[in-house]
Amino acid sequence: MVEGERKDKESSETPTIEKTLVLEILEQANAASIEVLPGCKLQDFCQEREARAQNSPMYYI
Repeated sequence: MVEGERKDKESSETPTIEKTLVLEILEQANAASIEVLPGCKLQDFCQEREARAQNSPMYYI
């Protein structure tokens, strides 16, 4: 290993426009998930799955 190879390269680089945009989008997605996920329960998912299963046609072979 060359000396300094493990040095954090990001600390010396200026963020690109693309990187900044991606980080902003990830922050927005994280904020949205924090608002939505606490209201979701496993039981809700199970009930929704059961309701969808009852409404979908069953194919027998």
